[in-house]
Amino acid sequence: MPTYTVSLKDASAAYGKIGKDIHEAALKGLRKAATWGLAQIIVAIHEHSPPPIDRGAAGYLGGWQILPLPNGAMLYNDELQAIFIEYGVRADHVKIGRKLISALAAWGVRKGICADDEAEDFAWAVAHAFKKRGIFNQEGQGGFRILEGVMKRLPRVVRQEIERAIKQQVG
Repeated sequence: MPTYTVSLKDASAAYGKIGKDIHEAALKGLRKAATWGLAQIIVAIHEHSPPPIDRGAAGYLGGWQILPLPNGAMLYNDELQAIFIEYGVRADHVKIGRKLISALAAWGVRKGICADDEAEDFAWAVAHAFKKRGIFNQEGQGGFRILEGVMKRLPRVVRQEIERAIKQQVG
């Protein structure tokens, strides 16, 4: 499951020993940064062409969540397809089976790409293409890596949000 966890233990190295009020302010800053990260992921998904979403808020897009932790927050997506979308599937790891064919056939019909009576043939054609190229294996990097892109900018935002929250707390 794609995950990024930020913790005060890591942040304390930059801020030294902090008191309870400062600790609470820093925690608030971390959680605000996680919310920023979630918003950036949603923007990045919609800006991607084509966006890696099939059913809108259900599935990959709606699977992104923030879990408050005692000393930080976790930004994660626990939807099954998230790991495949984020990191891709190499061609040699694609296994064609009944579940894949059924899912591809249903997707083809849902998207209006094929009719019900053509769905299985369509699914087999797509599955064989996956077997040759992989799935979400764009430009050889494997997956869309949307979380990875946001993670590159997140440490700066974490620092800014912690500093802002501490300044508000201290006065």
